[in-house]
Amino acid sequence: MEKRLIFPVLIYGKKRTSSIIPRRYEILSYHHSFDPLLISNFQKARRSFQWSGTEGIKRYKTCYGIWPYEKDGGQIILMRFIDIGRGSVTGRLHNLRIEAALVKNKTLIEGLETLACLCNEDSWPNQPLPENKSIIKLKLSKPHEPVINIILNEWIPYNRRRSMLIGDSSTFRNNGFEIEVEF
Repeated sequence: MEKRLIFPVLIYGKKRTSSIIPRRYEILSYHHSFDPLLISNFQKARRSFQWSGTEGIKRYKTCYGIWPYEKDGGQIILMRFIDIGRGSVTGRLHNLRIEAALVKNKTLIEGLETLACLCNEDSWPNQPLPENKSIIKLKLSKPHEPVINIILNEWIPYNRRRSMLIGDSSTFRNNGFEIEVEF
């Protein structure tokens, strides 16, 4: 039986609507564990990511982000950046959806390596979460080797958690993550 972990989640994107007025990006829902400081940290992380590529109409591969949050002994905002395709009103390509799970201390104490087992598509649901979701169940899968190497060789020995952006760097612009890890 596969192990699943449950996390509070914040969902960011454009609200689905039948209106002809284009929607702006916004926080669509979030669990009460996301206090104002944590939401502010999420906003900083989300501003550090932008789709940027030459794939035409083809959707970009999902990317992942790890953003340390040092309150209460250290928590992690684990993000999935999804290209949800063309906008329904404007037709704009590469609309962004971010699902941000709050990885709390208890999970980190069990092992920082757990993060490397959550940074791939096998861990996350196949489809974007509904807009009103406040928790997410992720399953542990095969660890992403470059991520686990950074955690084991940089985070643990030096006791310094650095933000990471994991994905195909030809499809995004990084404006604040400290480390880029290529898929």
